Amino acid sequence: MLVKTVKVLVKNIRLFQRKLLNTIIWKLLSVDVFNYLKYGKFAPKYAQQITMKVTDCNLALPAFAKSSRRYSGIVRGGDWDKNAIPIKDNEKIAACINRFSMGIDWEDTNIIRKMSIHLTKNKTFDNCSSYEDIIERYEKLDSVFEQIKKEKRVRSAKELGLGFRESGGIYVHINRNGDPIIAGGFHRFAMAYVLNLDTVPAMIGMVHKNALPSFTRFLKSSL
Repeated sequence: MLVKTVKVLVKNIRLFQRKLLNTIIWKLLSVDVFNYLKYGKFAPKYAQQITMKVTDCNLALPAFAKSSRRYSGIVRGGDWDKNAIPIKDNEKIAACINRFSMGIDWEDTNIIRKMSIHLTKNKTFDNCSSYEDIIERYEKLDSVFEQIKKEKRVRSAKELGLGFRESGGIYVHINRNGDPIIAGGFHRFAMAYVLNLDTVPAMIGMVHKNALPSFTRFLKSSL
């Protein structure tokens, strides 16, 4: 009886641990507190909002590369930042530039076809589960562009009610040279780029260890 009770207790503890790993509390402990103790008060935080100059952004991850937001605020060395490409080589950003700068239909930008290909390999992709979802998604982006154009700014995730801090906003890694790498929110970034906006709010991603001395420049005018 005692053995059985212990086994149930251990199982429940492990279940609790798995749930804890996915909570905001765990992120605050594993990222915010850890970074503060190791790197000081200006260290990156989980889902932290930064202010990014659009003209400083020349790099992005490939449009369909996996980029998990659970790495937000993590400081890491190594060569992970070498996967970046020029922003115009990112297919989603390029499609937006063609759409909003040149008036090309979404279908003619080729992005619909590429999204459809990825959807056939996955049950869902970019919150789309059918071809109709993809079309609807890109039709909505036209409305988002008009809203950003009218307001002359990109709304923060907090304003949009997307989640904790800047969760769900434009997602940005910082490479070893202190340069931003667009890792998510490609469409919204591209809209800001086309409209020549000065700055955009963004959710911090990973920060290369070598970039820590220059990280505060993203905080000076944080919203």
